[in-house]
Amino acid sequence: MSVDRNTDRARMDEGAGVLVATDLAPRCDRAIGRARLLARAFGGTATAATVLDPAHARARGLRARGGAHWYRPPPPRVHAQQWLQREFEDAAVAWDTHVDEGDPGECLSRLLDARDDPLVVTGSLRSGPFGPAMLGSTVDRLLRRDRASLLVVRERAHAPYRHLLVASDFSAPSRAALRHAHALFPEARITLLHAVDPPMLGVAVDAQVATPRAHPDAQGDAFLREAVPDAGRFELRVEHGDAARLVQQYVDTFAPDLVVVGSHGRSAAYEVVIGSVARRIAATSTADTLVVRG
Repeated sequence: MSVDRNTDRARMDEGAGVLVATDLAPRCDRAIGRARLLARAFGGTATAATVLDPAHARARGLRARGGAHWYRPPPPRVHAQQWLQREFEDAAVAWDTHVDEGDPGECLSRLLDARDDPLVVTGSLRSGPFGPAMLGSTVDRLLRRDRASLLVVRERAHAPYRHLLVASDFSAPSRAALRHAHALFPEARITLLHAVDPPMLGVAVDAQVATPRAHPDAQGDAFLREAVPDAGRFELRVEHGDAARLVQQYVDTFAPDLVVVGSHGRSAAYEVVIGSVARRIAATSTADTLVVRG
């Protein structure tokens, strides 16, 4: 399938740089493999970053005591830098390796400021310094940026993403997520899934969430026509039920390569009361998941 000039331009405007965040643990292998594949495909900037926990550095120093007379472990920063350079040695991509120490959210935010908000790739939200996805975590901090794209990788990277499932509530963030995913992966088949699930009684929500959605199929068709120029090749599915549960049911049945969801980026207080559909999907989906705010 050919990609027209407008799609190419959109892809460049989106910024196709890749930043993979790793804690140097074996569980990050899948995220690293996907990041390397994406960096080769995008041809943009590629950064591999890790943030050292000061407590881990002190524990490493304690292990060095009483060792063999020849035991000379490198300082934590040097060890991390050497690990990244070995892991990201790639003739096809010039990887920039970055090591910092401190709070992961603050350190990665500074790095993203300098890199113009690339696609951030990381492993599962359930373990490591980037999870779980709870209030105040590194993930939440990154997704409250004005522009943020976070790819949570769970599967091994055997091939490019060929089938995308976009969870949409027909809002502006959903439109941004759809456009961003389409720009990054213009040749992929895309299915748009809309969950019709009225808000819980007795819970105050904003006007956009509380408004009943009449004729969701027609609304979805209009949403697609406005969002993308080639809307006719997109599949639209409108189902009744909880969005996160429907996404997982679709993943179990049709095995898409990537789930995409837009984040509203509302305040922490809002998410305490309402909860975040994007966060729940990212935390519970068994497929790779791209969360977009923009």
